[in-house]
Amino acid sequence: MAIEYLGLSSINGPLVVLEGVENAFYDEIVEFIVDHNTRKMGRIVELDEDKAVIQVFEGTENMSLDNTHTRLTGHPMEVTVSEEMLGRTFNGIGEAIDGLGPIADAEKRDVNGLPLNPVRREYPRNYIRTGISAIDGLTTLIRGQKLPIFSGNGLPHDQLAAQIVKQASLGDDSDEQFAVVFGAMGVKHDVAEFFRKTFEESGVADHVCMFLNLANDSVVERLITPKCALTLAEYLAFEKNMHILVILTDMTSYCEALREVSSSKGEIPGRKGYPGYLYSDLASLYERAGIVEGVRQVAALPDPVGEVTRMTRRPNGLIIGKRRVPLGVIGIIYEARPNVTVDAAALCLKSGNAVILRGGKEAFRSNQAFVSVMRSALETAGLPGDCVALVEDTSRKSANELMGLTGYLDVLIPRGGAGLIRAVVQNAKVPVIETGVGVCHVYVDAEADLDMGADIIYNAKTSRPSVCNAAECVLVDRAAARDFLPLAWELLQTKGVELRGCPETRAILGDWVKPAAEADWDTEFGDYILAVKVVSGFDEAVDFIASHGTGHSEAIVTADYFAAQRFLDEVDAAAVYVNASTRFTDGFEFGLGAEIGISTQKMHARGPMGLEELTSSKYVIYGTGQVR
Repeated sequence: MAIEYLGLSSINGPLVVLEGVENAFYDEIVEFIVDHNTRKMGRIVELDEDKAVIQVFEGTENMSLDNTHTRLTGHPMEVTVSEEMLGRTFNGIGEAIDGLGPIADAEKRDVNGLPLNPVRREYPRNYIRTGISAIDGLTTLIRGQKLPIFSGNGLPHDQLAAQIVKQASLGDDSDEQFAVVFGAMGVKHDVAEFFRKTFEESGVADHVCMFLNLANDSVVERLITPKCALTLAEYLAFEKNMHILVILTDMTSYCEALREVSSSKGEIPGRKGYPGYLYSDLASLYERAGIVEGVRQVAALPDPVGEVTRMTRRPNGLIIGKRRVPLGVIGIIYEARPNVTVDAAALCLKSGNAVILRGGKEAFRSNQAFVSVMRSALETAGLPGDCVALVEDTSRKSANELMGLTGYLDVLIPRGGAGLIRAVVQNAKVPVIETGVGVCHVYVDAEADLDMGADIIYNAKTSRPSVCNAAECVLVDRAAARDFLPLAWELLQTKGVELRGCPETRAILGDWVKPAAEADWDTEFGDYILAVKVVSGFDEAVDFIASHGTGHSEAIVTADYFAAQRFLDEVDAAAVYVNASTRFTDGFEFGLGAEIGISTQKMHARGPMGLEELTSSKYVIYGTGQVR
């Protein structure tokens, strides 16, 4: 429902402040009428109780505190999406500027879209040929990636962007649909004309959609431009099954706009004057396009609530069944990655639970935006928006208060580093499901396929070294060590992995291998660092894992069937692998759609926590008058 207000509280650069607002939400679109005839648009970028800070797209020129009529629209910024937009040119907020008029009968989509959880990407196998040797040969552009271009003094970034659009293709042997979504920010009129003319003359204009934010356009519009481009790209990719290359230039202009708006809001600047959330803001753009797939998978999974897992008839005639029920209200304390916000909420809602989310300060604005979209979607579907709630205080105090909400929270789940998990487990007064510190091992048995072992370790350590299912320690059977360690090192050194080894490891590979300290055997490095130990055989390997593992993920590489079965039986961990990388311990890979975390405890939930792990059970009993 739209709400209207007369007058403004203050004006500062491209921002206006409106006090006394009710039922406003982050990223809500606002309409202004200035002097009864001039119309402008804006969006809410900050809320503080009844005060809203609003970015004005067209700038605040001619606006005063008493000549402005403000209307809250009740919906976020939306942009038109259609296949007919290919070959067309639009401004930074998606309005046609090529003289061909608006797109008829087109859909509209929220420009905030959905972020991509990096671990949800398909393994990159197919590349996009840009025709630029430095990119194709050294930093190959894989399908599904975006190409952000940053300017620098003396660098012809505009020419580079145009050249890539002219030359980009899926390769000579591909007949799949391919298109380019091109977003340009802060460009001069002559540069915009250069782009248009270049694309037309090269014959590629018909499969390019351009979003142009000119240098004299609003700085606020500049922050919307990449979102509009990505929203169209998502539509063409997911709805129309096209391969889309997104080119965003110049990202330096985008960052400068973010800095200017941040300064207008009076925020304390970070490095070089940029806001502290610059990197998380950029990540929210780069990571868009694929989390929706995980959410859709969750939605498509069978509803666990109400499932009868057991039904028996007792000798006295009672029929006793066991039925899944929601846990109730789940609290989640997590750090950094904003994809957790969407994953966690989707899983909790699908399993019939309400969720209270408390993320970190690093991705606070992203979390706000995602929760706002989800609450709006819930209300549209006829459900209470409060099924998903965000704690908008990222201080330690709010975390401590959440840990003490007995009578309100049914369970608390921490997700983050070892320090966070330890603090929650030690201090929480509500039940806690402990998730994953991962000191994960790969044991290379005497009967291992050494090439396979090297590939597994390379993947387990280097594909994403910061995650909890990455390998932190390799155990190598003495009988295979002299042949295996040089083979593995040949791969690991391509990623600059630092080895910390036992004396036998150093004797084989050389003194440049750092001596392993005792603490290294118990450390989750989260980096390109790997501890290596030579062991006397299977029993020593299993004993070592029992002493130093965290119960997360453990793997053996072996061709010996009986050794593999013993490893599965004797190693105590949430996930135990034979001849596979520990990196597969993930809800998406396990067919759960997404995950709330990796539980390393031994209660009802262990391993990747999907829908079933977010339910409890109740007994239901049917009788015919039985008494005891």
